[in-house]
Amino acid sequence: MSTVKEPFASKPVTGQNTGMIEDVLARIEKRLTALGLKAAAVSKQAGLSEDAIRNLRRAAKGDVNRHGASTRTIELLAPVLQTTPGWLMTGIGDEDATTPRYVIPVMGYVGAGAKVEPEFEQVPPEGLDTIELPFAIPQSMVAFMIRGDSMLPVYHDGDAVIVYRDQTRRVDSFYGEEAVVLTTDGTRYLKTILKGDSETVTLSSFNARPMEEMEIVWIGEIYVTIRARQLRRMAKIERTSHPGRTFDAFQNAHFGDGA
Repeated sequence: MSTVKEPFASKPVTGQNTGMIEDVLARIEKRLTALGLKAAAVSKQAGLSEDAIRNLRRAAKGDVNRHGASTRTIELLAPVLQTTPGWLMTGIGDEDATTPRYVIPVMGYVGAGAKVEPEFEQVPPEGLDTIELPFAIPQSMVAFMIRGDSMLPVYHDGDAVIVYRDQTRRVDSFYGEEAVVLTTDGTRYLKTILKGDSETVTLSSFNARPMEEMEIVWIGEIYVTIRARQLRRMAKIERTSHPGRTFDAFQNAHFGDGA
């Protein structure tokens, strides 16, 4: 019996004949050559024993003391080899399945009083930094990073608040919502927008007194907030799956080398 037809099964791939193992191994070897990687290094990066691929080589040569590849082994090797488990086991689909990166400009840093630094006029159009995400989000997004502990317990140092670059809704439709706002004096805040008097609003936040009679010229509607620990986890996955990618530069700049 062979479960090669079930590339995402969690149980071991048992009963493989030598030819099947050779086919899987040939595809592994092809990716090693294409990426210029060593078998032992790939095995370790995948969280396996450094002998994992070497044991597959022995099994392909008919060593009865070595078993064929389990689906777990294939699933762990695939991202390090920048391909898919299905292609490794069946040869079907795209061989090169490098995870795309979606780059978002960082337009400011939120600190004490929920104020965004630096001033709006000091931010270049391309942003102050970038965030790279391994999943798609709508276009025209910008990010604001939380700095320090002044926003606790709502936000933590290193959280990323991603908002729409363009405002498409009326101001009154944001009443009761938290958003990034730009006031008429050029100052930006991450605040909850409340109805004010006449043409003004009140800006409220957990860690500061309400700001009344504020006039705003732009509202950045929040699309998603990504917690610092999630960004660290994504950076770790990127390091494992795609050694040398520039995601590490963002990781080190915002969280330090040991994150």
